[in-house]
Formats: sequence, structure tokens, C-alpha cells
Amino acid sequence: MTNSLGAPGRILVLGGGSDIGQAIAARFVEDGGVQQVVLAGRRPGDMAERFDARRPQDDAAGTAQVATVDYDATQPGAAAKAIAAASADGDVDLIVVAAGVLGTDEHNRLAHRATELLGINLVAAVEAVMEAIDRFEAQGHGRLVVLSSVAGLRVRGGLATYGASKAGLDAFCRAMQQRLAGAGVDLLIVRPGFVHSAMTDGLPPAPFATDPASVAADVAAAVAAGRAVVWSPPVLRWVFAILRNLPEPIWRRVSGR
Repeated sequence: MTNSLGAPGRILVLGGGSDIGQAIAARFVEDGGVQQVVLAGRRPGDMAERFDARRPQDDAAGTAQVATVDYDATQPGAAAKAIAAASADGDVDLIVVAAGVLGTDEHNRLAHRATELLGINLVAAVEAVMEAIDRFEAQGHGRLVVLSSVAGLRVRGGLATYGASKAGLDAFCRAMQQRLAGAGVDLLIVRPGFVHSAMTDGLPPAPFATDPASVAADVAAAVAAGRAVVWSPPVLRWVFAILRNLPEPIWRRVSGR
């Protein structure tokens, strides 16, 4: 249960190996009040070790316990199982939907590879959002943080499948926010730009590149303010107000395709 200051007592990260997902959980630990972080993914030992390295130095004694549960986004029903496991002995107050893959050029050229990416980034993510909402509505409270991307706001050729997956997820979550109005369940859509992380390692950074800790700080501030959408860094909101309305020939030049 959230404490008197609104801090989540238990956090579940679906996609527990995500650098951004872990950073968000670590930021809430740093802010205080978190009793347990549950990392859901396919490599429990690696996830826990990386989170321990990321946890705040003043929490080195392990004030917030770290647990792991199995979660494979390629398997139908995986989100429901992970959420049930994480809440077996009490409510989950905050769920971060962070599982996703960036993909390669193959995901834009080969149908079966595109389907694989869409299955993780869109189908599994939508399933996770719906299962989280069901859990929170049953509890009567909860906060959901979903990692979208500015790549979905105007999709470019080099990231066609990835961008399409994030466009669909973003639109779905906006619709869910309408459904949840007044239900006591909050849903925050996170729209990061280029983030220096394991996912983007080796890629040339885009303008306004950021890092997981900075995204996490933006998310924590947005949750505290009860916002529906957060851009990270915030300047991207104004950048994409322009980019989304560029004529197609100019957009192709700007986006490199």
C-alpha cells in the first residue's frame, strides 16, 4: 500500500532487465517509502545484480527488498502470472511496463521478424497494461507507468516496426486513461527520446539524448504531479510539436529517409 506521502510500497517492473525500468524503480527507492522492488524477466540473477549496482548508495543496506519473478513477454498470459506472483502476499502499488526491443533492419524487411517485434512491444505490452489495470481496479488503487517513445509520434523508415509498435501502445494507453478517469487508478505514458542504454549501445545518439536516471527523475516528478504524459527530456514536447506537422518531403530529409 502507498504510504501517507503517496510513495509506493511495492513496485513491479515488467521487463526487469530494462535499464529505464530499473532506473525508475531505483529512483522511487531513493525517494523513500519503497519496501520491495519486484523485477520480472527471464534472467533473474542478472536483473537482481544489476539493480543492486544501481540502487542508491544510502540504501546499500537493502532497506527495499529485491525479488524476482519469471516473465517472458513472448508468452501469452505471462503478465497475469507475473502480477499474480508479485502480489501473492500483498498489493502492488506501482507497475512499470518496460519490456521491449528496438530491433534491427531485419525487423523492417522481414515479415516474421516484424511480427516478433510487434508481439513483444505492442501485443505483450497491451496485455500487460490490461492485466495491471484489472489488478489495480480489484485493489481499488494503483499507478501504472508505461514506456512509450517519441519514435511512435511520427514513425520514420529506419525504425518503422519499432515506431509503429510504440504508436499503437501510446494510442491504446491514451484510450485507457479515458476509461480510468475517476477510477482511482493512474496511468502515466512516458515518451523518452534517445536514451543511452543497453538497447541503444553502439548507435549514434540523436539530438537531446538522455540517460535512464534522467528519465527516471522525469517520471518520478510526473507521478508526484499526477500527470498523464511525460516527455523526457521535456524539450521534446516542443520539438515534436513541429516535427509532427512537417510536410512529408521535409520529414523524409529530417528523419534520414
